[in-house]
Amino acid sequence: MAPIDSAAGVNREIARLVSDANKAIVAKKPAEAEQLARIAVEVAKLAGADVAPALAVQAKLALANCFLLRGNNAGAGETLAEIRLSSKHDPLPHWLQTEIVLSRAVWLLTSGGLPEVIKELEPLVRPRGLLSTGGALAKLRSFLQGAPAPPLRHRLRCLLYLGTAYYRLGHYGNAERWLAQIFEESRKGRRQGDKLLETGLFFLALAKAKKGDLEGASLLYPEILSLNLITNGSVDVTLRMADLTRSLGKAEASAQWCEKAISALQATPTTDEDSLRQLSLAWDILGHSRLSLGEPARAEEAFREAWGVSGRRLPPDISDRGRILNNIGVAQRDQGHLAEALATLKEALSTLEGAPNREEGLVANALKNIGIVEHRLGNKVAAAQAFSGAMSIAEARPSEVSPVSQAIKNTCQEMGY
Repeated sequence: MAPIDSAAGVNREIARLVSDANKAIVAKKPAEAEQLARIAVEVAKLAGADVAPALAVQAKLALANCFLLRGNNAGAGETLAEIRLSSKHDPLPHWLQTEIVLSRAVWLLTSGGLPEVIKELEPLVRPRGLLSTGGALAKLRSFLQGAPAPPLRHRLRCLLYLGTAYYRLGHYGNAERWLAQIFEESRKGRRQGDKLLETGLFFLALAKAKKGDLEGASLLYPEILSLNLITNGSVDVTLRMADLTRSLGKAEASAQWCEKAISALQATPTTDEDSLRQLSLAWDILGHSRLSLGEPARAEEAFREAWGVSGRRLPPDISDRGRILNNIGVAQRDQGHLAEALATLKEALSTLEGAPNREEGLVANALKNIGIVEHRLGNKVAAAQAFSGAMSIAEARPSEVSPVSQAIKNTCQEMGY
């Protein structure tokens, strides 16, 4: 074995540090990864010309990826700029050039540089591009003996970042075009819990839904469910799919997504604010799905679970608690428990009106629901007052109430107010 002070020994030590840093990044251990990457970068600086240029770049790239994982966009941008500058003087393997471009794409996505992502990545996957299918990909594969990532994986990551950038810019057709290729090229070799494929399919479903292709989006749900997203801890993605499927009228699918998220979150009890927010949201969406399925009693149970979890958040979100109370009142109303529903809805209204972050749309919606219950109880004057209050808010603050204003108007008209 060569001693550490030999050039070969130094290069081996840097390679080991970089490998360990990358493993820590995959394991979501940013502090450990950054420490290892910083040591690798410092050793490379001290060794100077004895270090292989590509290895020194890998050390810096690992550090940049640590910064991205920790949300330090400034640090990531500076490190990636250093890498670009140094790589102009030393030729790098194609696979490493691609890794740099992809890390830079992640930085641009998180920094708002969406047009630059498209400008840099689209040429790579177009015909005859470095990551296109066919000849260029075969040529690239010949450079990748011992490379840390297979060329297909590079291509799929590139497609994902491109599709995500187009989606966030509102160009849903282009987003669908690139994301659909992930689906097609991954089908043969896909694995359960594959993070890249699951995220690509998720954004593909969103892009189709945004274009109005609800049928196309719905066809993707079984595919996404079969990947068992929760194995990678993708609770946020799961919750977004639950909300999307509910909004598309797929209540049963939405309930399945919610139950997966709830199961995963309850498996590891925590007081972490983000986990409590996710768990409360999962129960809340499940409640709405149960209402859509005509199961108001089960919906009330779910909303009460959401209410309980929301109370554990510190500090509690008063508007959110008022909104959940409103949902409980609606579930009680749909069970025919009108007196109980009225008391709950009035408590919800009082909570929402007193919230420091008062949301007029929630207040108007609570008033509308109170009006419905008062009407069913035969209290026409009280119902008219509640509906009038809801309409006044909708007309005075249209931008804040727009999501529910039409529902308020329709309800008033249907009930003759």
